[in-house]
Amino acid sequence: MVQKKVLRAFNSGEITPDLFGRDDVQKVNSGLKVCDNMLLTIQGAAYYRGGMSHSAQTKNNSRVLLLDFTYNDNDCYTVEFGNRYARFYRNQHLLVDVNENPIEVETPYLLADLWDANGLPALSKAQSADVVYLFNTTQKYPVQRLERLADGRFSLQEVDYGEDGGFEDINTDHDSRVYVSAQTGNDVVITADKAIFKQGHIGGIFYVEPINFNNILQWSEGRTVSANDRIISNYRTYKAAAEGTTGHTTPKHYEGTATDGKVNWIYEDCGYGIGEIKSISNDGTSCVVKTLKAFPWACVGVDRKTWKWKFGSWCEEYGYPSCGCFHRERFCMLRGNRGWFSWTDDFENFSEKDFGAITYETGFSFNISSGITVGAAQWTESGKDLLIGTDVDTVAIGESNTNDLFYVSNCRSFEQTRDACSRIQPVRVGQRFVFADITGKSINTLTYDANSYQYDSDSLQTYAKHICVEGITNIVRIREPFDIIYCLKANGALSCCLYNPNQEGLAWFRIKTDGEIVSISRDSTNLALCVKRKVIINEVESDYYSVEFLQNPFQGYFSKTLADFNTEQAYRQYCKNALLEVQKEAIYLDASNIYTSDVAFRTINVGLDHLAGRTVSIVSEGGIEPEQEVRLVNGQWTVTLQQDSKIALIGLPYKGVLVPLPMESDGETSARARVKRINRIGFRVYNSMGGQYGETMDSLKDLLSRSGGDTLDDPIPLYSGDAELSVFNGSYREAEQLIFVQPYPLPFTLQAIVYEYEIY
Repeated sequence: MVQKKVLRAFNSGEITPDLFGRDDVQKVNSGLKVCDNMLLTIQGAAYYRGGMSHSAQTKNNSRVLLLDFTYNDNDCYTVEFGNRYARFYRNQHLLVDVNENPIEVETPYLLADLWDANGLPALSKAQSADVVYLFNTTQKYPVQRLERLADGRFSLQEVDYGEDGGFEDINTDHDSRVYVSAQTGNDVVITADKAIFKQGHIGGIFYVEPINFNNILQWSEGRTVSANDRIISNYRTYKAAAEGTTGHTTPKHYEGTATDGKVNWIYEDCGYGIGEIKSISNDGTSCVVKTLKAFPWACVGVDRKTWKWKFGSWCEEYGYPSCGCFHRERFCMLRGNRGWFSWTDDFENFSEKDFGAITYETGFSFNISSGITVGAAQWTESGKDLLIGTDVDTVAIGESNTNDLFYVSNCRSFEQTRDACSRIQPVRVGQRFVFADITGKSINTLTYDANSYQYDSDSLQTYAKHICVEGITNIVRIREPFDIIYCLKANGALSCCLYNPNQEGLAWFRIKTDGEIVSISRDSTNLALCVKRKVIINEVESDYYSVEFLQNPFQGYFSKTLADFNTEQAYRQYCKNALLEVQKEAIYLDASNIYTSDVAFRTINVGLDHLAGRTVSIVSEGGIEPEQEVRLVNGQWTVTLQQDSKIALIGLPYKGVLVPLPMESDGETSARARVKRINRIGFRVYNSMGGQYGETMDSLKDLLSRSGGDTLDDPIPLYSGDAELSVFNGSYREAEQLIFVQPYPLPFTLQAIVYEYEIY
């Protein structure tokens, strides 16, 4: 019985072996057993993925962490973080100054602290326009402010919150009291009844509030006062400049002297004081502070002790925020199960009062709890609510009353799902968030459900459970020109997800390279990678770390159509000429450099240090030259072309491999467990050249090759259309097998495969 089948699309991606028996499911029936280095699209085609262009060696030839600094799609930087430094890439080039020295800024981060104990990136970020706030997930480093001052100019410094920092909960032990030695000064002593101060508090802040006002009266009109008498008004303490009778205007000022109509009042404090801790006594019962906000007179002296005190949250003792994002015009920072919210539109002010008053705009802190479990925050994202992934569940923080503003008195947290989350920052796809579970081996989505009024989760790996078993360490989404989610795995390879829920698109595939990918990020349209490869010098292998950028596949779309030409022949000639010109720069080699010149050259001896001693592939003027070893000639790593060229590409080869699942159903009669044999096979391709096919890797046949009539000085002409059904003569099997391979550094887009096979 002769059957004919057409595999019209490849956007089902790799299918987990658990589903190999489900030929009744269309997604499985059209799925793939293997998809390496073939980029899948929502339209169905499989593109041979682009190569990785070499940009620069990392500063110290060591592993680095990459982050993006994205102001907009046209103004995007990749930042290289190494041992106490950051460097910048734009348009895939390392930024340098007028003296050709790399532009960099000093950072506090040690190389070892750029990854956590689980090997996950230890830096996360939140961006507002030209400012990126950096968090270290180990909680060892204060929040840093990376700012773009101008095009190519950056600064990085620790955020100094001063008196506007966040605080821990106020003390509730009434037997633990403190008093201050003075209201203001750079060396005010705070003394405690108990040993409450620790060395880790140094550099943090301390808050003191009186428990009584020791004969300080409320201001009222017509009250007789003497000089230096104190009154309270609008939470603030004022001192009379002279005796008199109070007027009719309530004091509201918060600096200097102002009148109530009859008496001049000197501002003293706002009802509480804050100091920055400079030193701690050996016994922990006192500290010396620099006054940031004047301490109340009602707390000065041993007879005015108070139990209303609290420590600032961000210091060595408690740790620093580990993640953050912007939500409801506030900046939210998290550490453990606690979050702090800034003032509205004042992202570095977290003070909870405005000179004693709590308002809609003032900051506040919040303990993250689902009411059932309490987890430590791993990441946060702004959606309909503030979403927080913790190590036990996902939680949303939102308004208690949706008709009111988001502020301290209108805020609640509630559990969304029981998904324990990894520290990997999610990526957003529309209104969905794609995140990794706590094992790092499962990629899930979080989607708002209008029916249940909360977020729900679902797996993206139902059909590809096997694809991330090595564990994910980072996730990056590149939207254009192909909308792909790249997942860096612990083994240094990439698992990639085509995910378009609106078009029901979901497919997984892999990207592999010669070497180990240790970090990924993005620029506007390309994936940025830090790759560890090998160089061979004097027959000794050593590591070489570089920053590379994944190139997009050649597509060959042109602005003119058949309607712009009088004849089809003229249109075809236009397409051929245009293709031949642009395909010269089509990059299909890894760790690659492209060399161009107005004058033909044959010897290349610059920019090859990262390929020292390696056997490389060469594309010259769009044509393939024999592979050769990069050799040391007169102290320079060199390759020599076979012919003069004005454009040449040099790099490491890789293979695209696509293996469809066996076709076991003819629509009516199952072919499962029956002997089958592929007789003939055909391919539909677009702008392609090269390719091989066969039953095994050692029995491959060429699919498309240069015609004998083609000019050798021109690039290999690409072909679009159907490759005729060819004799395959496959083996007799219960599960037929086809392997497609693209081993050549040339464009290839596979659109469909036609099988003709017999069932016995």
